[in-house]
Amino acid sequence: MTLTSQVQLGVMSDPTIARFEREVGPLWPFVAPFMARYQGVVNDPAESLSGLVESLRSTVSRPATAQLANDLLALLPGWAYFSNAQRCILQTAAAYLVETDDAISDDAPGGMDDDDRVVRAAVCALLRRSRR
Repeated sequence: MTLTSQVQLGVMSDPTIARFEREVGPLWPFVAPFMARYQGVVNDPAESLSGLVESLRSTVSRPATAQLANDLLALLPGWAYFSNAQRCILQTAAAYLVETDDAISDDAPGGMDDDDRVVRAAVCALLRRSRR
């Protein structure tokens, strides 16, 4: 994680967030504001989970985003076991997916490619262990 990201997010060097940032790659400047928004929200896990499920369920109804929303919904059973950093990543990916006017407008040709990358990055950061 870059020093700028750490300062913006107030997150000490968390390896899960650092991995998410690496996986997101060049989209990070578009994703970081979503993460900053959700960093404090995850302190109330029940409220955060409720909002997350609600936003993802509304997204499932949009055909272009259904599979990506379902990928994130599949991670919800781990919510109770996730750290605050991991919950923040899941919230961030969901918020990015729900936003239609992100790095590439969802209505533009290839407009879901960035959303796909962010969701894949979240899945990778949350489910795969780092190789050391």
